[in-house]
Amino acid sequence: MGRYEGKRTMPRRKTKPTYSHIERVMKLREMLDQKPFVTIAGLREEFGVSRRTVYNDLEALQTCGVPLYNDMADDNSARWMIEHSARRRTVTLTGDQLRTLYLARRLIAPMDAEVFNHDLDSVFDRLSKGLTPADKEFIERLPQKLHFVSRRFKDYKKKRTPLEHLLFCLKKDKLAEVHYRNVEGRRSKHLVEPYAMVVYRTSLYLLGYSHSRKDMRTFMLDRISRVDSLKEGFKYPEDFDPDAYFANAFGITVDTPQQVVVIFDASEAQFVEEHIWHPQQKLEHLPDGRIKLTMKVSGIEAVLRWLMGFGANAEIVSPQGLREEAARRLRGGAKRYRGTSPSLELAKATRRRRSSNTGA
Repeated sequence: MGRYEGKRTMPRRKTKPTYSHIERVMKLREMLDQKPFVTIAGLREEFGVSRRTVYNDLEALQTCGVPLYNDMADDNSARWMIEHSARRRTVTLTGDQLRTLYLARRLIAPMDAEVFNHDLDSVFDRLSKGLTPADKEFIERLPQKLHFVSRRFKDYKKKRTPLEHLLFCLKKDKLAEVHYRNVEGRRSKHLVEPYAMVVYRTSLYLLGYSHSRKDMRTFMLDRISRVDSLKEGFKYPEDFDPDAYFANAFGITVDTPQQVVVIFDASEAQFVEEHIWHPQQKLEHLPDGRIKLTMKVSGIEAVLRWLMGFGANAEIVSPQGLREEAARRLRGGAKRYRGTSPSLELAKATRRRRSSNTGA
Protein backbone atom coordinates (compact mmCIF):
# COMPACT_ATOMS: atom_id res chain seq x y z
CA MET A 1 0.00 0.00 0.00
CA GLY A 2 1.17 3.51 -0.78
CA ARG A 3 1.08 6.55 1.41
CA TYR A 4 -2.33 7.64 2.60
CA GLU A 5 -3.21 10.81 0.75
CA GLY A 6 -6.71 11.34 2.06
CA LYS A 7 -9.11 13.97 0.79
CA ARG A 8 -7.77 17.46 0.36
CA THR A 9 -10.33 20.08 1.30
CA MET A 10 -10.19 23.82 1.83
CA PRO A 11 -9.76 24.76 5.49
CA ARG A 12 -13.03 25.71 7.11
CA ARG A 13 -13.45 29.05 8.71
CA LYS A 14 -13.72 28.74 12.46
CA THR A 15 -16.92 30.10 13.95
CA LYS A 16 -17.23 31.38 17.49
CA PRO A 17 -19.17 29.10 19.84
CA THR A 18 -22.48 30.33 21.20
CA TYR A 19 -23.06 30.31 24.96
CA SER A 20 -26.15 30.25 27.12
CA HIS A 21 -26.34 32.72 30.02
CA ILE A 22 -25.19 30.10 32.55
CA GLU A 23 -22.36 28.92 30.27
CA ARG A 24 -21.19 32.52 29.78
CA VAL A 25 -21.13 33.22 33.51
CA MET A 26 -19.20 29.99 34.20
CA LYS A 27 -16.74 30.79 31.41
CA LEU A 28 -16.37 34.34 32.74
CA ARG A 29 -15.52 32.99 36.20
CA GLU A 30 -12.85 30.74 34.67
CA MET A 31 -11.34 33.68 32.80
CA LEU A 32 -11.21 35.78 35.97
CA ASP A 33 -9.48 32.91 37.81
CA GLN A 34 -6.88 32.43 35.09
CA LYS A 35 -6.18 35.95 33.80
CA PRO A 36 -4.87 39.04 35.62
CA PHE A 37 -7.92 40.99 34.41
CA VAL A 38 -10.63 41.13 31.75
CA THR A 39 -12.07 44.08 29.85
CA ILE A 40 -15.58 44.83 28.61
CA ALA A 41 -14.33 45.03 25.02
CA GLY A 42 -12.50 41.72 25.35
CA LEU A 43 -15.56 39.98 26.81
CA ARG A 44 -17.81 41.34 24.04
CA GLU A 45 -15.37 39.94 21.48
CA GLU A 46 -15.10 36.59 23.31
CA PHE A 47 -18.83 36.00 23.69
CA GLY A 48 -20.23 38.02 20.78
CA VAL A 49 -22.71 39.89 23.00
CA SER A 50 -23.61 43.49 23.77
CA ARG A 51 -21.98 45.74 26.36
CA ARG A 52 -25.14 45.58 28.50
CA THR A 53 -25.05 41.75 28.47
CA VAL A 54 -21.44 41.75 29.68
CA TYR A 55 -22.36 44.01 32.61
CA ASN A 56 -25.32 41.74 33.43
CA ASP A 57 -22.99 38.73 33.55
CA LEU A 58 -20.54 40.54 35.84
CA GLU A 59 -23.44 41.56 38.08
CA ALA A 60 -24.62 37.92 38.18
CA LEU A 61 -21.20 36.86 39.49
CA GLN A 62 -21.27 39.58 42.16
CA THR A 63 -24.77 38.49 43.20
CA CYS A 64 -23.36 34.98 43.73
CA GLY A 65 -20.77 36.42 46.13
CA VAL A 66 -17.76 36.62 43.81
CA PRO A 67 -15.65 39.61 44.99
CA LEU A 68 -15.07 41.65 41.80
CA TYR A 69 -13.53 45.09 41.48
CA ASN A 70 -12.22 47.25 38.65
CA ASP A 71 -9.59 49.88 38.06
CA MET A 72 -8.67 52.11 35.16
CA ALA A 73 -5.97 51.29 32.63
CA ASP A 74 -3.75 53.92 30.99
CA ASP A 75 -6.23 54.25 28.12
CA ASN A 76 -9.04 54.95 30.63
CA SER A 77 -10.69 51.56 30.00
CA ALA A 78 -11.96 49.57 33.00
CA ARG A 79 -10.14 46.37 33.91
CA TRP A 80 -12.19 43.87 35.90
CA MET A 81 -10.49 41.58 38.40
CA ILE A 82 -11.26 39.14 41.17
CA GLU A 83 -9.74 39.47 44.65
CA HIS A 84 -6.58 37.37 44.80
CA SER A 85 -7.71 35.39 47.85
CA ALA A 86 -10.90 34.36 46.02
CA ARG A 87 -9.14 33.01 42.94
CA ARG A 88 -9.65 29.30 42.46
CA ARG A 89 -6.40 27.45 42.13
CA THR A 90 -5.92 25.88 38.72
CA VAL A 91 -3.87 22.85 37.80
CA THR A 92 -1.69 23.14 34.72
CA LEU A 93 -0.13 20.20 32.94
CA THR A 94 2.67 19.85 30.44
CA GLY A 95 1.96 18.57 26.95
CA ASP A 96 3.38 15.15 27.87
CA GLN A 97 1.18 14.92 30.97
CA LEU A 98 -1.89 15.92 28.99
CA ARG A 99 -0.99 13.30 26.37
CA THR A 100 -1.07 10.64 29.11
CA LEU A 101 -4.45 11.93 30.26
CA TYR A 102 -5.64 11.71 26.66
CA LEU A 103 -4.62 8.04 26.59
CA ALA A 104 -6.69 7.37 29.71
CA ARG A 105 -9.61 9.20 28.17
CA ARG A 106 -9.43 7.11 25.00
CA LEU A 107 -9.29 3.87 26.98
CA ILE A 108 -12.78 4.41 28.36
CA ALA A 109 -14.19 5.81 25.10
CA PRO A 110 -15.59 2.40 23.97
CA MET A 111 -17.82 2.55 27.05
CA ASP A 112 -20.20 5.24 25.87
CA ALA A 113 -21.08 6.41 29.38
CA GLU A 114 -22.08 10.10 29.39
CA VAL A 115 -21.46 10.35 33.14
CA PHE A 116 -17.74 9.75 32.64
CA ASN A 117 -17.16 11.08 29.13
CA HIS A 118 -18.76 14.47 29.79
CA ASP A 119 -16.68 14.99 32.95
CA LEU A 120 -13.47 13.92 31.19
CA ASP A 121 -14.16 16.26 28.28
CA SER A 122 -14.67 19.12 30.73
CA VAL A 123 -11.44 18.34 32.63
CA PHE A 124 -9.50 17.99 29.40
CA ASP A 125 -10.83 21.32 28.13
CA ARG A 126 -9.91 23.15 31.32
CA LEU A 127 -6.43 21.72 31.56
CA SER A 128 -5.63 22.43 27.92
CA LYS A 129 -6.15 26.16 28.50
CA GLY A 130 -2.79 26.41 30.30
CA LEU A 131 -0.80 24.95 27.42
CA THR A 132 1.63 26.78 25.19
CA PRO A 133 0.46 27.22 21.57
CA ALA A 134 2.89 24.50 20.42
CA ASP A 135 1.65 22.00 23.04
CA LYS A 136 -1.96 22.89 22.25
CA GLU A 137 -1.39 22.20 18.55
CA PHE A 138 0.23 18.86 19.45
CA ILE A 139 -2.74 17.88 21.64
CA GLU A 140 -5.22 18.82 18.90
CA ARG A 141 -3.41 16.40 16.55
CA LEU A 142 -3.29 13.53 19.05
CA PRO A 143 -6.36 11.77 17.58
CA GLN A 144 -4.30 11.34 14.40
CA LYS A 145 -1.05 10.35 16.09
CA LEU A 146 -2.43 8.05 18.83
CA HIS A 147 -5.20 5.85 17.53
CA PHE A 148 -7.07 3.05 19.29
CA VAL A 149 -8.55 0.16 17.37
CA SER A 150 -11.45 -1.24 19.36
CA ARG A 151 -14.10 -3.60 18.09
CA ARG A 152 -15.99 -3.78 21.36
CA PHE A 153 -18.31 -0.93 22.20
CA LYS A 154 -20.92 -0.34 24.86
CA ASP A 155 -23.75 2.17 24.75
CA TYR A 156 -24.47 3.13 28.34
CA LYS A 157 -26.61 6.19 27.54
CA LYS A 158 -29.75 4.30 28.60
CA LYS A 159 -28.05 3.33 31.87
CA ARG A 160 -27.29 6.89 32.94
CA THR A 161 -29.88 6.98 35.75
CA PRO A 162 -28.90 3.68 37.47
CA LEU A 163 -25.21 4.55 37.02
CA GLU A 164 -25.67 7.96 38.65
CA HIS A 165 -27.52 6.33 41.58
CA LEU A 166 -24.68 3.80 42.01
CA LEU A 167 -22.02 6.52 41.92
CA PHE A 168 -23.99 8.49 44.53
CA CYS A 169 -24.20 5.43 46.81
CA LEU A 170 -20.48 4.79 46.36
CA LYS A 171 -19.64 8.39 47.21
CA LYS A 172 -21.89 8.59 50.27
CA ASP A 173 -21.60 4.94 51.49
CA LYS A 174 -25.34 4.44 51.11
CA LEU A 175 -27.21 1.16 50.66
CA ALA A 176 -28.58 0.48 47.19
CA GLU A 177 -31.54 -1.58 46.08
CA VAL A 178 -30.50 -3.20 42.79
CA HIS A 179 -33.04 -4.68 40.37
CA TYR A 180 -31.16 -7.27 38.33
CA ARG A 181 -31.67 -9.71 35.47
CA ASN A 182 -29.07 -12.47 35.19
CA VAL A 183 -27.69 -14.00 31.99
CA GLU A 184 -30.51 -16.58 31.98
CA GLY A 185 -33.17 -13.87 32.21
CA ARG A 186 -34.18 -14.45 35.85
CA ARG A 187 -35.06 -11.26 37.71
CA SER A 188 -34.10 -10.55 41.30
CA LYS A 189 -33.78 -7.70 43.77
CA HIS A 190 -30.70 -7.20 45.97
CA LEU A 191 -29.99 -4.98 48.96
CA VAL A 192 -26.35 -4.09 48.30
CA GLU A 193 -23.47 -2.37 50.06
CA PRO A 194 -21.67 -0.88 47.02
CA TYR A 195 -17.89 -1.26 47.35
CA ALA A 196 -16.53 -0.43 43.89
CA MET A 197 -17.31 0.18 40.23
CA VAL A 198 -15.20 -2.24 38.24
CA VAL A 199 -14.14 -1.85 34.61
CA TYR A 200 -13.57 -5.15 32.82
CA ARG A 201 -12.81 -4.90 29.12
CA THR A 202 -15.47 -2.43 27.95
CA SER A 203 -18.09 -3.25 30.58
CA LEU A 204 -18.93 -1.72 33.94
CA TYR A 205 -19.73 -3.83 37.00
CA LEU A 206 -20.84 -3.09 40.53
CA LEU A 207 -18.96 -5.01 43.18
CA GLY A 208 -20.57 -5.16 46.59
CA TYR A 209 -21.96 -7.18 49.46
CA SER A 210 -25.48 -8.48 48.83
CA HIS A 211 -27.55 -8.73 52.01
CA SER A 212 -30.05 -10.75 49.98
CA ARG A 213 -27.42 -13.44 49.17
CA LYS A 214 -25.24 -12.95 52.27
CA ASP A 215 -22.16 -12.86 50.05
CA MET A 216 -20.07 -10.70 47.72
CA ARG A 217 -21.64 -10.24 44.29
CA THR A 218 -20.69 -8.67 40.96
CA PHE A 219 -23.50 -7.01 38.99
CA MET A 220 -23.07 -6.17 35.31
CA LEU A 221 -24.43 -2.68 34.58
CA ASP A 222 -26.00 -3.90 31.32
CA ARG A 223 -28.30 -6.20 33.35
CA ILE A 224 -29.27 -3.66 36.01
CA SER A 225 -32.72 -2.27 35.22
CA ARG A 226 -33.09 0.01 38.22
CA VAL A 227 -31.21 1.27 41.27
CA ASP A 228 -32.79 2.94 44.29
CA SER A 229 -30.40 4.81 46.56
CA LEU A 230 -31.56 4.40 50.15
CA LYS A 231 -31.23 6.77 53.09
CA GLU A 232 -29.57 4.11 55.23
CA GLY A 233 -25.80 4.10 55.18
CA PHE A 234 -23.27 1.36 55.91
CA LYS A 235 -19.74 1.21 57.26
CA TYR A 236 -17.35 0.73 54.38
CA PRO A 237 -14.79 -1.97 55.30
CA GLU A 238 -11.49 -0.13 55.70
CA ASP A 239 -9.44 -3.21 54.83
CA PHE A 240 -11.27 -3.88 51.55
CA ASP A 241 -8.85 -3.96 48.60
CA PRO A 242 -10.25 -4.58 45.08
CA ASP A 243 -6.81 -5.62 43.82
CA ALA A 244 -6.57 -8.30 46.49
CA TYR A 245 -10.16 -9.40 45.83
CA PHE A 246 -9.49 -9.99 42.12
CA ALA A 247 -5.90 -11.23 42.60
CA ASN A 248 -6.66 -14.80 41.43
CA ALA A 249 -9.45 -13.97 38.98
CA PHE A 250 -8.88 -14.66 35.30
CA GLY A 251 -11.89 -12.56 34.37
CA ILE A 252 -14.53 -10.83 36.46
CA THR A 253 -15.73 -13.94 38.36
CA VAL A 254 -14.22 -14.76 41.75
CA ASP A 255 -14.64 -18.33 43.04
CA THR A 256 -12.40 -21.14 44.36
CA PRO A 257 -8.99 -20.95 42.60
CA GLN A 258 -7.86 -23.99 40.61
CA GLN A 259 -4.51 -24.98 39.15
CA VAL A 260 -4.70 -24.78 35.35
CA VAL A 261 -2.04 -26.35 33.10
CA VAL A 262 -2.18 -25.84 29.32
CA ILE A 263 0.26 -26.86 26.58
CA PHE A 264 0.28 -24.74 23.43
CA ASP A 265 1.61 -25.91 20.06
CA ALA A 266 4.87 -24.45 18.76
CA SER A 267 2.87 -22.31 16.31
CA GLU A 268 1.34 -20.43 19.26
CA ALA A 269 4.43 -20.33 21.51
CA GLN A 270 5.61 -16.84 20.57
CA PHE A 271 2.13 -15.35 20.83
CA VAL A 272 1.60 -16.90 24.26
CA GLU A 273 4.99 -15.71 25.48
CA GLU A 274 4.35 -12.13 24.34
CA HIS A 275 1.46 -11.69 26.79
CA ILE A 276 0.96 -11.75 30.52
CA TRP A 277 -2.30 -13.68 30.78
CA HIS A 278 -2.31 -13.74 34.57
CA PRO A 279 -0.01 -12.20 37.21
CA GLN A 280 0.79 -15.66 38.67
CA GLN A 281 1.43 -17.44 35.38
CA LYS A 282 4.53 -19.60 34.81
CA LEU A 283 5.80 -20.48 31.34
CA GLU A 284 7.99 -23.45 30.47
CA HIS A 285 9.52 -24.07 27.06
CA LEU A 286 9.33 -27.73 26.02
CA PRO A 287 12.03 -29.46 23.89
CA ASP A 288 9.75 -29.81 20.84
CA GLY A 289 9.02 -26.07 20.68
CA ARG A 290 5.73 -26.17 22.54
CA ILE A 291 5.15 -24.03 25.62
CA LYS A 292 3.44 -24.95 28.90
CA LEU A 293 1.42 -22.42 30.88
CA THR A 294 0.66 -22.97 34.56
CA MET A 295 -1.47 -20.64 36.67
CA LYS A 296 -3.72 -20.81 39.70
CA VAL A 297 -6.89 -18.91 38.88
CA SER A 298 -10.56 -18.47 39.67
CA GLY A 299 -13.19 -17.94 37.00
CA ILE A 300 -12.74 -21.22 35.13
CA GLU A 301 -15.48 -20.42 32.63
CA ALA A 302 -13.52 -17.36 31.47
CA VAL A 303 -10.40 -19.54 31.10
CA LEU A 304 -12.34 -22.04 28.99
CA ARG A 305 -13.77 -19.38 26.68
CA TRP A 306 -10.27 -17.97 26.19
CA LEU A 307 -8.76 -21.37 25.40
CA MET A 308 -11.52 -22.19 22.90
CA GLY A 309 -10.08 -19.41 20.75
CA PHE A 310 -6.91 -21.48 20.23
CA GLY A 311 -8.89 -24.45 18.91
CA ALA A 312 -6.75 -27.56 18.40
CA ASN A 313 -3.54 -25.61 19.10
CA ALA A 314 -4.02 -25.75 22.88
CA GLU A 315 -4.37 -28.84 25.09
CA ILE A 316 -5.70 -28.56 28.63
CA VAL A 317 -3.73 -30.90 30.89
CA SER A 318 -5.55 -30.06 34.11
CA PRO A 319 -7.91 -29.79 35.85
CA GLN A 320 -9.67 -32.85 34.45
CA GLY A 321 -13.12 -31.26 34.62
CA LEU A 322 -11.96 -28.34 32.47
CA ARG A 323 -10.34 -30.74 29.99
CA GLU A 324 -13.55 -32.78 29.68
CA GLU A 325 -15.73 -29.70 29.20
CA ALA A 326 -13.38 -28.40 26.49
CA ALA A 327 -13.54 -31.77 24.71
CA ARG A 328 -17.35 -31.75 24.88
CA ARG A 329 -17.58 -28.28 23.36
CA LEU A 330 -15.03 -29.06 20.63
CA ARG A 331 -16.97 -32.21 19.70
CA GLY A 332 -20.16 -30.17 19.54
CA GLY A 333 -18.49 -27.61 17.30
CA ALA A 334 -17.07 -30.29 15.01
CA LYS A 335 -20.51 -31.88 14.71
CA ARG A 336 -22.12 -28.57 13.85
CA TYR A 337 -19.65 -27.86 11.05
CA ARG A 338 -19.68 -31.39 9.62
CA GLY A 339 -21.35 -31.44 6.19
CA THR A 340 -23.52 -28.70 4.75
CA SER A 341 -25.06 -25.99 6.87
CA PRO A 342 -28.77 -26.70 7.62
CA SER A 343 -29.58 -23.05 6.86
CA LEU A 344 -27.98 -23.38 3.40
CA GLU A 345 -29.98 -26.55 2.71
CA LEU A 346 -33.17 -24.75 3.75
CA ALA A 347 -32.35 -21.84 1.43
CA LYS A 348 -31.77 -24.25 -1.50
CA ALA A 349 -35.07 -26.01 -0.81
CA THR A 350 -36.90 -22.67 -0.73
CA ARG A 351 -35.41 -21.67 -4.09
CA ARG A 352 -36.42 -25.03 -5.60
CA ARG A 353 -40.03 -24.57 -4.39
CA ARG A 354 -40.19 -21.07 -5.84
CA SER A 355 -38.81 -22.30 -9.17
CA SER A 356 -41.41 -25.07 -9.39
CA ASN A 357 -44.24 -22.67 -8.49
CA THR A 358 -43.28 -20.23 -11.24
CA GLY A 359 -42.68 -22.97 -13.78
CA ALA A 360 -39.10 -21.88 -14.35
